[in-house]
Amino acid sequence: MKKKFAVVFSTLTILLFIVSAKAVTIQSPVPFMGMSGDVFTLSDGSIYKVGIGEYNYLYSYYPNVVIVNNTITIKDKTISVSNVSKSCSRSSI
Repeated sequence: MKKKFAVVFSTLTILLFIVSAKAVTIQSPVPFMGMSGDVFTLSDGSIYKVGIGEYNYLYSYYPNVVIVNNTITIKDKTISVSNVSKSCSRSSI
């Protein structure tokens, strides 16, 4: 019974991770540097801010990123971020 519960729990955890991840494009600023405190807008209209203490010199034009919880992955780097504004795109209505 414990093994069955562990398998179900693990499967649910994986599914929640997949649902919470989203792939989008950074629309502004151009280029995106990924420096501490930078504010950026995504293709879905949401706005995020790069975490304090982050130092990245990405110099990327409209990069594709994956957001999971409070991190983005871009060019094989993981950067901490915080959500400043929710998406306001028509597709989310």
